[in-house]
Amino acid sequence: YDGKGQQKLGPGSDLAAVWKQHGDRAGVVESWISFTAELSVVVARGIASVRGEHPVKVFPPTLNVHENHILATSVAPAPLAESILLRAQHLGAAIAEKLDVIGLVAVEFFLTRTGELLVNELAPRPHNSGHYSFDACVTSQFEQQLRAVCGLPLGDTRLLSPVLMRNLLGDVWANGTPDWPALLT
Repeated sequence: YDGKGQQKLGPGSDLAAVWKQHGDRAGVVESWISFTAELSVVVARGIASVRGEHPVKVFPPTLNVHENHILATSVAPAPLAESILLRAQHLGAAIAEKLDVIGLVAVEFFLTRTGELLVNELAPRPHNSGHYSFDACVTSQFEQQLRAVCGLPLGDTRLLSPVLMRNLLGDVWANGTPDWPALLT
């Protein structure tokens, strides 16, 4: 989950010691992916209409930056090639359709050096990479979730202005008050 609790293993790693360090619990071993960016889309899919169609709306893709394995910032629109952004939106919508989602699903991608989009995470709920939508989109992800599950028309996901979302967690105050002027600039 966002790299939390993960450990990078390399050639010569003592796997038995690593497993013991983590309490001998079940785990997952994944291959290393060299990627140039992480981006995500939040997709809303509603209840079927009388014609049997499920309306789908996709929020603008965000470029995500992590610090210490936790999402630090999301920027929308993601400063990437338009073809990549359109592909991410299309793939996100296709995943929501295939999984028969009613509500929201956030789809995180790794963008590889060769231009591939690899799905990194699926989150079937409002997602921190979509929090920007509260102030920067016509309809927020939270309102969209309600519309989708209540069978109401899905709202406009259009971005009203470029935006940067900074993820502030409760422990940010452990070292004193955040630098609000810098953040608000």
